[in-house]
Amino acid sequence: MYQIDVSTISGFLVSLWAIITGVLSFDADAYIAVLTQDGGGRMALAVLFVSTLSLSIGQSVVLFANRVGRRRFVLSLMLSATLLVIGVYIWATAVWLLAALVFDAYQSFRNVFIVVSLSYAPLVYGFLVLLPYLGNIIYMILRVWIFLVLLMAVQALFRFGWFDAILCSVLGWFVLELIVRIPMITAVEQWLWRLFSGKKALAETHDIVTEFVQSVRTSAQAWEDEDAE
Repeated sequence: MYQIDVSTISGFLVSLWAIITGVLSFDADAYIAVLTQDGGGRMALAVLFVSTLSLSIGQSVVLFANRVGRRRFVLSLMLSATLLVIGVYIWATAVWLLAALVFDAYQSFRNVFIVVSLSYAPLVYGFLVLLPYLGNIIYMILRVWIFLVLLMAVQALFRFGWFDAILCSVLGWFVLELIVRIPMITAVEQWLWRLFSGKKALAETHDIVTEFVQSVRTSAQAWEDEDAE
């Protein structure tokens, strides 16, 4: 049983860790505790904040690799965090509307937003995306984890069968992906990246590492040729 305590900092941190652990282990009781106990809304926002912070730490390496200045570095992280929260809001809205319009199941938007926010708990491991070569794979694994957790949450919240829960979650995810891939949205995102970072294009960490390794090999080969002469 989860007890949410937001009266003290230590109690809040203990509750936060317990909720995150419960969500990661697919425990529906963690969602029920946040939905029914005082302070649950703040707890959901805290989970989303920690997840966003962890992912931002992972993305910061890419910003460092792109030699983004200090001020633009902070602005770029704020932009990434804002876009993530917007994505959470869009997914929550899509699930809420689909449940009502397609499945005739009703919940308050607050409850739907809470469960979607909690479902982003796997991003507490988001800092691992900083790893060259493995970063993109880890990010994809985390996204699948988020979807599976949300699937369980939607099933519990709306009392759906698994087929309805899968259909509602997939359709909600499809709406989110469709929106973020609209050419105008993509163009705005790229424009914001150039504005905030001062860079025309984002170079991935593994590309920079590969370029560095190749330059080292080229230099070593040049030295060997000089010694041979």
